[in-house]
Amino acid sequence: MAVIVIETDDLERWIRETVAASVQTATTQELPPFLRREEFMNLLGIGESKTAELFNRPDFPVIRDFGHPRVITHLLMQWAEKQVGWINENAGKEFKARRNHATG
Repeated sequence: MAVIVIETDDLERWIRETVAASVQTATTQELPPFLRREEFMNLLGIGESKTAELFNRPDFPVIRDFGHPRVITHLLMQWAEKQVGWINENAGKEFKARRNHATG
């Protein structure tokens, strides 16, 4: 019988990455390829002012070629992952400790 030894941190990272990939795949398959403003607001549970702020960011995946702004769903997921990566790299230890405590 083979025995595999893995560090706890490596196992936790692997589980987080696997779950995140599964959630992203399921989420992008259930959502339309383009989100209307109202769909985007409902999905995130945010209001008009936060939506306007995000839609005006130069790095946010919104297009206006269809007459009304649309969010490109798969690029939204990538954008969100980049934001989380920035937080992980730049947030202080106290923030990370609170986040880890809140997420279990």
